[in-house]
Amino acid sequence: MKDSGTILLVDDDLVDRMAFERFARKYDFPYSYKLAGSVKEASEILKTEQFDTVILDYRLGDGTAFDLFDQLNDIPFILVTGIGNEEVAVRAMKAGAVDYLVKDPDSVYLQALPHVIEKAINNKRNELELTRYRQHLEELVEERTARLTREIAERKSIEADLKQYRDHLEVLVQARTGELEKAKIITESANIALRNEVEERKQSQKALKESETHLKTILDSIQNGVVFIDADSRKIIDVNPAACKMIGTSKEQIVGNICHKFICAAESDNCPILDLGQKGDNSERKLLTVHGKIIPIIKNVTVMVLGGHKYLVESFIDITDRKRFEEELQDAYEKLKELDKLKTEYLSNVSHELRTPLTSVLGFAEIIKRKLTGDIFPHIKVDDPKIQRSVKQVSGNIGIVISEGERLTALINDVLDIAKMEAGKVLWKKETVSIDEVIDQSVAATHTLFDQKNIELLTEVDNALPEVEGDKDRLIQVMINLIANAVKFTEKGTVTIKAEGVSNTLVISVIDTGAGIALEDFGKVFERFKQTTDISTGKPMGTGLGLPICKKIVEYHKGNIRLESEKGRGSIFSFTLPVKK
Repeated sequence: MKDSGTILLVDDDLVDRMAFERFARKYDFPYSYKLAGSVKEASEILKTEQFDTVILDYRLGDGTAFDLFDQLNDIPFILVTGIGNEEVAVRAMKAGAVDYLVKDPDSVYLQALPHVIEKAINNKRNELELTRYRQHLEELVEERTARLTREIAERKSIEADLKQYRDHLEVLVQARTGELEKAKIITESANIALRNEVEERKQSQKALKESETHLKTILDSIQNGVVFIDADSRKIIDVNPAACKMIGTSKEQIVGNICHKFICAAESDNCPILDLGQKGDNSERKLLTVHGKIIPIIKNVTVMVLGGHKYLVESFIDITDRKRFEEELQDAYEKLKELDKLKTEYLSNVSHELRTPLTSVLGFAEIIKRKLTGDIFPHIKVDDPKIQRSVKQVSGNIGIVISEGERLTALINDVLDIAKMEAGKVLWKKETVSIDEVIDQSVAATHTLFDQKNIELLTEVDNALPEVEGDKDRLIQVMINLIANAVKFTEKGTVTIKAEGVSNTLVISVIDTGAGIALEDFGKVFERFKQTTDISTGKPMGTGLGLPICKKIVEYHKGNIRLESEKGRGSIFSFTLPVKK
């Protein structure tokens, strides 16, 4: 439906007019249009019809586009010409042309016409809106001026009455000379009081006017939509420009409507203030525009009483972008969860596939090592230095195969553990556990680590610690991992195991005097596959799964694990467990 505006095209070239019509039909031109082939024909049309925009060819058969300028009045026009003359362009723009287009043989310039026409119509509409706004301001000024004139007239009347009264008093004074001083004092006092009252009134009126101006400036400049509502009728009595823009129409079209026509339309009988008796409201609601579009908003409502009458002040902001971002964030989160699940399943499957052949490799390597050291190497003559080197090399290589196989087995076990925990497939035991036994068994399992590095192990365990409920083997796994890490990153000094009861919680700590961890790395130590670097070699140590597994185990037992450390001053890994009730 072509209701966006009416266009008059004036061009003496039939081919160009036909090209324009073809373009309009092909691209569904959104404007109604009329064609004229000469200055005379266009002049006659302009006398009887109104147009939103006129498109003028510069050279016409019976004159030029400039011959029609006087008849255009305030109609925006666009000059089109094939001569590309700069002087013509300058003259046209000075005469008020919206734009200047140069024809080309392939009529490509027509592609720009919709945009230029829209620009011309919008400019004209903006000028009309500005004119209406200026007229409104002038009416307000006239109204305020008339009111001030009335007040001045009233003030003059009061002053005239006062003068008459003063003259009367003077007559009385002359007649009553005995009361002259007393009458004089009374009159002066009355004058002073009256002048003070008049001055106070002036100041109050000035302050009120300044306050109104200040408030209007603030409301017009803020980005939030603000609507003033009469509480009794629920009708909108004022809006600011931001609200008009969001609703999609002018202030005049909004004022006087029931507030629920635009705000919270689906809750017309469920107003938090007027129907539910709340003192205020700050919640997510919906705004309905004049075009039927629903906009999510955050709305705040304040009750205001002026002159004994109750009003509602509603302010709101458009949260469309925020809602869209939240939806995108939720979609991304769901996709990440799915990817993480697929990754976990993949790692679990791969680990299972590797475990069986790796067990065979380790078994055969152990058998080969026993056969070589027990049956073959003793029968080899070792007088030859080459044979000695070969025996030593073979023995060392077998040892490397076994140690690397064991390391890979540990990695696979860790991967399977974390995969099972994340998938919720771990079979947890539920038993009464003594934390003293957990510590004793963990120390027994790791004592060889201390012998290898000549590090002293200290224990500070409170007497008669209460029992906890959980999986004893998994808690031993946590302790062994924390102790092994402490020894791994401590070259000299001590590793201390500390256990104490705090309220209804056990706190177990492993304290070392090792390399420590930088503050910026705290967030990484409990992430999967994040490995701390050995300060002596600069290379990662371990699988990067030990601490994440510890975290999962502790959290399953309704505890938490934390780190305290400073680079070069050692680390403290502590975890808590609730006492058995």
